[in-house]
Amino acid sequence: MRPPLKCFIASAFERADVDVIYDKVVVRLLRGLQIQPRRVDREIHNDDIDDKIIELIDAADFCIADLTYARPSVYYEAGYAWGQAKPVIYIARKDHFKPKDEDKEGNERIHFDLQMKNIISWTKPDGDFADRLKRRIQHVIRPLVAQHQAEMKASAHAATFASLSVVERRNTLMATCVKEAKRAGIKAHYDKHSTAIAAEPEFFYNKRGALLQTIRFFPAERVTKAQLKLYASPLFGSLTGGIAHRRRLRHVIIPTLNRVSAHTVNSWLNYWTPVEDKTFTHRLPDGNHPDAAVLRVIDKIESPEALTERLRPILEGIVRGDTQPTEPVVVPPEIPLRRAGRGWVK
Repeated sequence: MRPPLKCFIASAFERADVDVIYDKVVVRLLRGLQIQPRRVDREIHNDDIDDKIIELIDAADFCIADLTYARPSVYYEAGYAWGQAKPVIYIARKDHFKPKDEDKEGNERIHFDLQMKNIISWTKPDGDFADRLKRRIQHVIRPLVAQHQAEMKASAHAATFASLSVVERRNTLMATCVKEAKRAGIKAHYDKHSTAIAAEPEFFYNKRGALLQTIRFFPAERVTKAQLKLYASPLFGSLTGGIAHRRRLRHVIIPTLNRVSAHTVNSWLNYWTPVEDKTFTHRLPDGNHPDAAVLRVIDKIESPEALTERLRPILEGIVRGDTQPTEPVVVPPEIPLRRAGRGWVK
């Protein structure tokens, strides 16, 4: 079961024909589709009416605007809903599409700015109008329903993931990384005799023997300064040194359970250049060391599905050969130390 959608209805008030269309067609269709109709003159409230209208539109998923009698307020409300990226369905009485002799000022004719819209006409609350409006509503809410269902599924996944211990969640993130790397066609290498950090699998992708790309995953609850400096060290070894290649691009991917401040990461990564949000690159300027590195922090992971959504494009880009952010970084020279009394100073 999905939570009911909400529809704001903008229309003229105290007009018998408009009220009949609303009560006998619009309301019945919406409730039959599990959608809450919200028309401000049918709401019980003690607010300023303009404030209440804005509140209802903000809370709505989409809008139905009845342009009959060409009320300026209806045009305004429809425009406000459209400006909030909410779908607007336009309906109007059939005789409002052409000028009428008795309407010398053209006040009841649909304004030319909206005449190109796919407006559904009505003459009375009959089955033909109800069928056309129902099909339009179903068309409009289809992506909204899909979005609601995706949000509910993500919430359920997050709740299940949150019930696990920190160790279980970290292991789940690593298993997800391994699964996604293998799915992308990236090979894995394990070294069970190495240190605890190096015991994590290293993945490599060798494209035509020219560029060897290695990927290491380090899921964690949070990133500490010591961990980040270790993972970001240019001297951090590779388990695939024996593979023939002319250049190597090292990827370090750190998924975390908690949020990581970009400012904090920037301050910890000396000589690394930020290229995107929490993505950094490093390359030694020495031509004898053509290797480069890219480090990505994927933070605030709430479920394995959420990690998959963010990790998969990265790995698929590596396999496709997408250009990676590896602009050279100018490393300042070491400042020599000089002796001062009993200690050393820069």
